[in-house]
Amino acid sequence: MNQTNAPEISVKIHHRGVVRGDAVTDDAATEALCGLCGGTQAVVASIGELDACPDCLRARLEAMSVARYLLKAEGAGLPWGKISG
Repeated sequence: MNQTNAPEISVKIHHRGVVRGDAVTDDAATEALCGLCGGTQAVVASIGELDACPDCLRARLEAMSVARYLLKAEGAGLPWGKISG
């Protein structure tokens, strides 16, 4: 575990292997299955007990930004950046 007591991040590359922390394991049998959308992906990263693909991770990060803005959380700016004009 890292300093925040979160589990170490594990990344699976489909048909290539797994990287967990500093450990690299080559394994052509590795399957990168997203536990959120259910699809076979090129790469997934661990989130607790699930693995998630970049699109699912991105969607959740965007949702957090929008929710912070809508709920006017302290320190939350516009989720899409500065608007000039």
